[in-house]
Amino acid sequence: FTSEAGVADQVQVALVPFALAVGSSGVVLVLNAAMQAMQKGSVCVLISGIGGWAVFLPMAWSLGFQGHVSLGGVWLGAALGEVFKAMTMSLIFFTSDMY
Repeated sequence: FTSEAGVADQVQVALVPFALAVGSSGVVLVLNAAMQAMQKGSVCVLISGIGGWAVFLPMAWSLGFQGHVSLGGVWLGAALGEVFKAMTMSLIFFTSDMY
């Protein structure tokens, strides 16, 4: 889509973390709906807050700007935050009594 090598390199570096972040976000969406149905909405809010503010934001900032990974680092931070949320929600969902 561009002939600029710098832009193409940035997109190539960011593509895998972007895909991981989007895929994990879809898992979080499904788990969030399931946990809402189990009356665990406040747990979802807590997990999303921790995943966003304590994992995603610091990791995206440190990798993207401090670590000089640029766009790929920002998306890697997003992926780490979403994976944290998906893993934590999965743990709570699958260990909860559903009845």
